[in-house]
Amino acid sequence: MDNRFLYLSVGRLLFLSFFFLILSGFLLLSLPMAQLVPMSNLDVLFTATSVTCVTGLRVIPIESFSLFGHQVIFILMQIGGLGLMTFSLFLFSLFSQFGLATTVMAGKLLDFEVMNRVKFFLGMVVVITLVIEGIGTILLYPFFSSMFPWHKALFYAAFHSVSAYCNAGICLFDTSLQAYQQNIWMLSVLGALALFGGIGFIVWYEIGNRFRHLFLRFIGKEKRLHAFSLHTKLVLWTSFFLLLIGTVVFAANEWSHAWGHLIWYEKIANAFFLSIVSRSAGFMTTAVTEMRNSTILFLMGLMFIGASPSSTGGGIKTTTIALIFATMLSVIRGRAQVECFGREVLNDQIYKAITILILGFCWISMTAFLLLWLEKGHSFIDVFFEAVSAFSTVGFSRGITESLGSCGKIILIVSMLVGRIGSLTLVLAVRKVREKKLYTYPEERVLIG
Repeated sequence: MDNRFLYLSVGRLLFLSFFFLILSGFLLLSLPMAQLVPMSNLDVLFTATSVTCVTGLRVIPIESFSLFGHQVIFILMQIGGLGLMTFSLFLFSLFSQFGLATTVMAGKLLDFEVMNRVKFFLGMVVVITLVIEGIGTILLYPFFSSMFPWHKALFYAAFHSVSAYCNAGICLFDTSLQAYQQNIWMLSVLGALALFGGIGFIVWYEIGNRFRHLFLRFIGKEKRLHAFSLHTKLVLWTSFFLLLIGTVVFAANEWSHAWGHLIWYEKIANAFFLSIVSRSAGFMTTAVTEMRNSTILFLMGLMFIGASPSSTGGGIKTTTIALIFATMLSVIRGRAQVECFGREVLNDQIYKAITILILGFCWISMTAFLLLWLEKGHSFIDVFFEAVSAFSTVGFSRGITESLGSCGKIILIVSMLVGRIGSLTLVLAVRKVREKKLYTYPEERVLIG
């Protein structure tokens, strides 16, 4: 089988799987038993897309759906967070052996290079997800049990645990978490779940492998210590840096402004929580409209970067921005090759990172332009913020989503789908197969700067 055809087929399958899941969610949420008040088909489609793409933007209150509707949203979040193809391949692996084509396809979907362990990795993804979400449900249950009967409290705990881990940011409370910004326990649990979900399954695989090697070394069965890959090092260090600088910037900007009424440790907790959820989860403890413009600008930057590859989050991904900065540093130092942690990065990955960055920014700019053109009466910062939030599948809003017309809602629906699948994957899914290049042109330099 031709590798290029297989790669493009994976892109098409990824696109079609999300399209099928959104359509299924739309049909289920359109049922009368899923709604407490009448809704337009476009609003239902917007909700199904937002939930499946784990975005969290909404045009109708979550309370407008019945318990059945909430259960449908719960399932869409779970499958959308893992990815329908990943979920389907896992179920297929339980009853059948993978052929070569299926193994390669699964490896490309998961960005996993060790083909003989793809089946194990699929199982690990699902098991880790269920275990972490289960622990989150247990930790959140005491909070909800003080408010609701046990069966409703259990559903609320499971719903918010899945929403946090899948970086959906969908809350069963109309004002998200604004009423609980002083509840350190709830912020800690949801923040940890969002952080675990945004790290990426490849990193968790390597961390688990590291502990296994440490145990074998401790009992004397292995002498060599397992080293992290360059991918894991970039994800961990970039995530740490973004969390640290995000916490500092948010705390400095909002210490005496939006969080002026909070105690000092509550301010730090809210700043740290916002630094986590701004990179895809989208839970709000403070209305975005109450924040300073400097906070909004930095918030959009973190939203655009997003989570890590092979995770439940969106954005252009942490490794992309890490490679961009590594490339800048190499140019400043006058080096011909890009180096990270004692490893040389391949040129094709640098090109891919630059392409993803440019495609993402161009898509957001085009989305904002269309919204400004078609939707009157909204400020530039409100519209641009909405465009970033939709593409990065974060779900933060400055309150204009519900007031958008049909054209604006359709634009955001497309943007959420593109952001979830990935701009580069979408291009690969729809473009024609290129012919193999059998020649090269002479090299020539141009003036830059």
